[in-house]
Amino acid sequence: LSVLPAWHVYERIMDYLCLACGSELVYTSRRRIGEDLRGVRPTVFAAVPRIWESIHDRIVSGIEKLQGPKQKLMRGVLANCRKVGAGRGHGVDRLLNAFYRRTLLRPIHAATGGRLRLAVSGGGALPGHIDEMLLGTGLCLLNGYGLTETSPVVCLRPPDQLRPATIGPAIPETEVEIRDPDGRRLPAGDIGLLWIRGPQVMQGYYRNPETTRRVLTDDGWFNSGDLARIDARGHVYITGRAKDTIVLAGGENVEPEPLETGIKSSPLIDQAVVLGQDQKALGAILIPSPDCLAERVPRDEWGERDGELTGGKVLAAMRAELDRTLARSAGFRPCERVARFKVRTEPMTVENGLLTPTMKVKRHEVQRQMGGMIEALFRDPA
Repeated sequence: LSVLPAWHVYERIMDYLCLACGSELVYTSRRRIGEDLRGVRPTVFAAVPRIWESIHDRIVSGIEKLQGPKQKLMRGVLANCRKVGAGRGHGVDRLLNAFYRRTLLRPIHAATGGRLRLAVSGGGALPGHIDEMLLGTGLCLLNGYGLTETSPVVCLRPPDQLRPATIGPAIPETEVEIRDPDGRRLPAGDIGLLWIRGPQVMQGYYRNPETTRRVLTDDGWFNSGDLARIDARGHVYITGRAKDTIVLAGGENVEPEPLETGIKSSPLIDQAVVLGQDQKALGAILIPSPDCLAERVPRDEWGERDGELTGGKVLAAMRAELDRTLARSAGFRPCERVARFKVRTEPMTVENGLLTPTMKVKRHEVQRQMGGMIEALFRDPA
C-alpha cells in the first residue's frame, strides 16, 4: 500500500521494487488511508513520517476518549510500548509487552489490516517518540534515509536491528562518512556533515556545473547537507539540516527540527515552525489540534482574530505545553527555549504551498507567506 505521489523518487523506488519482486501495489490517498488499510490488508506499507504521526495521534486520541479504568489501563500499555520500543524495558516489561501484543494491542494491529509484515518510513525525519511507541506495539518499522541525488536510498534500518532513532547502516555498496565543514573526517559519535559515496549517487546537476562542484567531489563523494553522527556499530543518526540551522544573536547554533518534533509531541499542537535567525531568543508559529484545544478551552474563548488565536486561556495552554515539551529534563538547552509564539488557525498543507508532498515544511514559503506574523512575533513584547 502506498500513499505517496507517483512522481516522487521515494514512490518510484517502491514501484520498481514491486515490479522486481512481482508484488501488487495499491495506491491510496491520505483521506482513504484508514479505509484502505483495513480493506486491502497490506503486507508492506511505505509512508512519510507525517502519516505515521497521524496513526500515532489517532491511537493516543482514541485512548484519551476512554473513561475510568479502561483509560488508565491503556495509558499504562502505551507507556510500556514506549519503554520497550526505546530499548529501556527489561524482564517484566518485555513479558508484559509480549502479552499486550497478543491481547490489548490487537485492535491497533487490526486497524492496519492485521497482515502487516513490514512498514517503511522515509522522505523525512521520523520523530523519536513516535518511532519508539510504534516499535513497542510490535510494528516492524524500517526507518530509512535518502535523497533525490542518491536515487534515493542510502540507509535503511534492518528488520533484525530495530533500534529507535536510527536510520540504520548504509545499504550494500554504499559508503557514508561524517566530516567537519572543512571536509575532515570525524570519529564515531561526533556530529558533522553526512557525506555519501556509492553507485546510486548522481553524476551531477543537469547543466549546472557550479552547484555540482559544491556538493560532489572528483572521487564521487556527495555532501548531503544533513547533519548526522555514526555510532560504533555503523548506524547513522540524522540530527538536523545544516542550512536550516538557526544562529541566535548570542552566537548559539540551534537545530529547529528536534525542537519542532518535541513541540509536536504535545497532543495540543499539530504543527510547529521554530524561528529566530539573528534574534535574541527563539520564536515559533504553532498550529493547534482543534479537537484537543476544544477539550481544554471553550471555542468562544479562543479569541480568533485575523487568522490568529489570541485568547488568554489558549495562550496559557500553549505556553505550558512549550515549557513542558522543551524542558531541560527532556534534554534541551536553555537557548532552545521558545520565548515567543503565535497561534495560527490555518494549518500548513501541500495545497497552500507550505508543505512538500512528503509533508516537510517549506521554510522559505513560511517566511514569505507569514512574513507579517513573523515580524509581529519578534516585534511585540514577549
